Amino acid sequence: MIWDCMFGTYAPEQEAVVFGTTNPINSCNPIAIHFTELMRLWRDLRAEPRWSVRFALLMQPPGWAANARV
Repeated sequence: MIWDCMFGTYAPEQEAVVFGTTNPINSCNPIAIHFTELMRLWRDLRAEPRWSVRFALLMQPPGWAANARV
């Protein structure tokens, strides 16, 4: 925000920012929290037969797979 004000590029946000994971993690264990999403990604990669979708799973933003398969 400081740089935006200095360079005259500041613009207020138009919509609310949403934070968090696409699927809730029901744990307070920091190790489980760290590895849960990695294990979900690994499961999705192994289950997908097409290499193009595997690549997209790695490169697209979180939640992409749910939106692409609908």
